[in-house]
Amino acid sequence: MKLRFKKFLLPLCIYLVLSTTAFSQDSDTGLVSGTVINSDGQGIPNATVAIMPEDPESEELIAGTATNLDGEFEIDIDPGTIKM
Repeated sequence: MKLRFKKFLLPLCIYLVLSTTAFSQDSDTGLVSGTVINSDGQGIPNATVAIMPEDPESEELIAGTATNLDGEFEIDIDPGTIKM
């Protein structure tokens, strides 16, 4: 049960960040930030984070980055519907 919870923790955190960004439409760009963690809750350094269009058929990359030594990342993006 513990592992299942941790597998959904990162997507939940990202969803919360994206939903707050979606409701604050007063700027021209948005910021997606978060931490990529392993099953022990430790940050994963140099993990790749990619932002793509919502269309599952698209292979276009909107933005991407790698995490820092603590597993943290920040990406500036234009408003719109995306998937991570």
